[in-house]
Amino acid sequence: MSVTESKRDELARRRARWGVALVASSIVALGGVWFGGGLIAGTGVRGVIGAIVLIAIGVAYVAGIVILLRASWTTNRVARIGMMVVVSGTLIASVGGVVLFALVDSRDLVGLIITLPIGILVSVGGAITALIGWLLRPPAEPRARNVGTPPSPRARRWAGIAVTAGLAVVIAFGLYDALVLSPQAMAPDSTLADIYALLDPAERAGGIIMIVVWAAFWSIVTLLVLAVALVPWTGGVGRWLTPNRLVVLGLALASVVIFFQGWSTFSLGNTISDTVPPMVGTRSWQAEVYWFAGTAFMIVAIVRALVPGPRLRPEADASSRAGREPSRAEPR
Repeated sequence: MSVTESKRDELARRRARWGVALVASSIVALGGVWFGGGLIAGTGVRGVIGAIVLIAIGVAYVAGIVILLRASWTTNRVARIGMMVVVSGTLIASVGGVVLFALVDSRDLVGLIITLPIGILVSVGGAITALIGWLLRPPAEPRARNVGTPPSPRARRWAGIAVTAGLAVVIAFGLYDALVLSPQAMAPDSTLADIYALLDPAERAGGIIMIVVWAAFWSIVTLLVLAVALVPWTGGVGRWLTPNRLVVLGLALASVVIFFQGWSTFSLGNTISDTVPPMVGTRSWQAEVYWFAGTAFMIVAIVRALVPGPRLRPEADASSRAGREPSRAEPR
């Protein structure tokens, strides 16, 4: 492969990573809005915030698709065809499944049910095709890499301690919200003691146990992360287990912990809403912020894991500058 082809492959790799990061982040954000949209639903300020969030998600998705198209165009025909299929599936899903449902007065649920899954399936098929084309591209020549030295055990330990502390805060706040804040939000005219006293003992115990099991399970996972970080790894594992990867793992875990916190509170919340006046199902505003913080954690983890770092000069360029200053990382 020539120097020009090597540079083209390097550029395609960087674009692909940016595109995947944007598409994945937009999908995660849309899922967060879909499952916990109470924070941005309604009229007034919430409606404006909701509109801004949805527009930002759409812009990120479209930008990611455009960047992936540019990356596939310099790869091969299979990758180009796959990305064009992804674009087609996106148009089917957005026009048939979203625009149609939003604009038709009768709310065409049939159109939504038919076109949205079809668009998603077409997009997934196109993504698989594009991935196959990407894997079939000609292998690139070795590129200059800043191998450096493995991260020090001390840096890894401090990253593990920081991740453990952050996860502990996430779990502790989830417990506090599940057992105190959200029950009080469902029955604001009653004290916390009165709320629990009105519940059936068996249902109250069952709901609390689900929340405790959630906290215990993820506390064990958190301690395992800390244990892995404290081990003085050497060799390949030591090079791979960098502080940045530990942080990415911690952010992803925090997002998953928050996701399952909502499910763990379902039993207790349902019992309170069915028993204690005014008998409404709701949650605290802190729980809504907590939920969207979990979505943000996953987006940050995706971006940190996928977005490429500073671009290194190719080996050919470095060799042509022999005798001068050593190769340095170029800015993005």
